[in-house]
Amino acid sequence: MRAGWAEFAREHRPLMIAAPLVLAVLSVIVFRQQIGQRLVPDSRLNQQLELAQAALRRGELTRADGRGARELFEAALAIDPDQSAARDGLQQVRDAAIARAGLFLREHKLPSARQDLALAKDLSAPAVSLQPLQAKLHDLEYASGEVGQLLARAQGPGLSDDKRLELYEQVLTIAPDNPQAVAARDDLLARWLDQAGKLLHSGEVARAQALVAVVVAHDPGHLDLPAVQAELGSALSQLRKRQSQLLAVASAELRRGQVQSAAASYRRVLALGPEPSASEALQRCAEIMAAQAERQAADFDFVSAMRSLALARQWSPDSPAVAMAARRIAQSRLAQHRLGGLPHGKDRSRLPELLLQARQALERGDFLVPPGESAWDKLRIATVIAAQDKRVRQLRTDYRARTKACFEQAMTDNKLVLAQSCLDARLALDPADEARDVRHRLAERWLGMAEERIAASDYAAATRALTAARQLEPGNPRGPELRARLQRAQGKSP
Repeated sequence: MRAGWAEFAREHRPLMIAAPLVLAVLSVIVFRQQIGQRLVPDSRLNQQLELAQAALRRGELTRADGRGARELFEAALAIDPDQSAARDGLQQVRDAAIARAGLFLREHKLPSARQDLALAKDLSAPAVSLQPLQAKLHDLEYASGEVGQLLARAQGPGLSDDKRLELYEQVLTIAPDNPQAVAARDDLLARWLDQAGKLLHSGEVARAQALVAVVVAHDPGHLDLPAVQAELGSALSQLRKRQSQLLAVASAELRRGQVQSAAASYRRVLALGPEPSASEALQRCAEIMAAQAERQAADFDFVSAMRSLALARQWSPDSPAVAMAARRIAQSRLAQHRLGGLPHGKDRSRLPELLLQARQALERGDFLVPPGESAWDKLRIATVIAAQDKRVRQLRTDYRARTKACFEQAMTDNKLVLAQSCLDARLALDPADEARDVRHRLAERWLGMAEERIAASDYAAATRALTAARQLEPGNPRGPELRARLQRAQGKSP
């Protein structure tokens, strides 16, 4: 067997060597076109791919004339359905369409965004990428109808500038780049800045400052703003200088006892703009005038008392001292009625009884209450009857000493409500006594109590303590700090 095979191989050796060569030649002849296509790409295909990539770089994702990136990549696939470069190119077109649609939506360019989303959808973009953008497009399309309505309302007749600005701001919240709303708002703010300039020229700095603040809040980059702000800064500097001059004049008038002149000067300061020291000083003027009203009522000079009370109320309508003076005047009217019309007929025979009743009230500690029966009420009626009587003068001295002693003992015992009552009684007799040191001491105690009550979460008591401290010493710097702390503790914004 082996010998036969060897003999066959020797005889047919040339044929066996030639057979593989023949097969190789036949393969080249049969498959030469396909091999050529693999080894030497079609020049038309290469050109198509190059044009498609160039269109993609230019952002021409699709074109009706067939020269867009999508159309060129699809033409390349028509030439060679297995061409991977063309398939990758179409994915790049899809991704570019999604990215650009997002940009157009942020810029509120809805038609362009709609086109790119349609292109991405045609190219089988995944739903996870398409759906959020389509939802945003839907919302913006809905809002665009509202934009038209808002703009129509803003341009309607009978609206104030404030209302028009509010409507333009609503439009710009929906469509930040809406050219109509941007232009209309700019025009409106420009008019306000022009008005602010006119106000500055006429000396109405506070109104001009308010207008400029509104413009800054709505458009801090407005082109007309820097010039007006520079002019406003200069006007404010001059205004502060004028306020300082008026404050010096008012303080001098108050030291000389010229309360009405001082109050008028403080009001001129405040007319120029906010000034805390002037506000506090004007309140002090109101307290002095309220005390004067009480003295006049004690003398049954109710015409003068009501005139003084009206001035005090005009200067500080919410002052506790003004409210107290009003009550005291009413009590004086009642006392006059009980005495049968004093002082028109001053009955000295009733003086011993009044002095006795006043002494008894002092012993009880009834300095100011009950109305009509207090030591103060009896003393002021006795003063009307016989102001220079030595017994009346001695009663006044004793009243002053008792109220001071009452205050100090109450402070020692930390009975702040009683201390406040004793201080009120002292000031009823000596209203011109500012008692600043005494007021400060009591105010500090109230503030200390407020701090303790805040820590103990007793917010009602803390509020009462802060109110008492503010009435005694409005300018105490600890007050605002503790009020802010109380609001934070209650979960409120300071």
